[in-house]
Amino acid sequence: MKTLLANLVFSISISFLILLFSKLPIYFVPIFIVLSFPWKIGKDTYSLFGGFNEEGSIYSFLSIIQIAQKDAKSLLSLSITQRAERRCKTIIGINLEQIAVKSAEHCLGFSLKQEAKFNCRFWFGFILKQKAGRNAGILIGICLKQEAEKRAYIGFGKAIKQKADKAAITWNGAKRILKKN
Repeated sequence: MKTLLANLVFSISISFLILLFSKLPIYFVPIFIVLSFPWKIGKDTYSLFGGFNEEGSIYSFLSIIQIAQKDAKSLLSLSITQRAERRCKTIIGINLEQIAVKSAEHCLGFSLKQEAKFNCRFWFGFILKQKAGRNAGILIGICLKQEAEKRAYIGFGKAIKQKADKAAITWNGAKRILKKN
């Protein structure tokens, strides 16, 4: 019941925000509430703009807030927070916070904070803080602070502060630098 109420408040607020920044008449509010409401099918939730799910996963086209018991996955993201008990995944976008128990993955974009108890992966972009229980990795990008309990690695790019218990690895072309902390 709490999830249903939270999703209803979320969809109403999204609808009013859309109408606030557009010149559409007020009678479009019910249409946008139905379109932005996170619909639950089985234990999973599907939505245009994100939402909440206490039992399963949540899948969104453009996420603003995603909080799920299992997975939180989004194609496009302008997300304040993306949290999941298993995996968080964003394809393209901006995440202020991405927190997962299992793994957090961001393919292209910008992220302020990415945390996971197991693995963090950031494919291309800029990230301020990346913290992982096992491995933290960036393929191409810049990171201000990267921490991992096992390995922290960067393919092409730079980390201002890189810390790992086993190895902090930076590959820049053919050059490979191993630093033990």
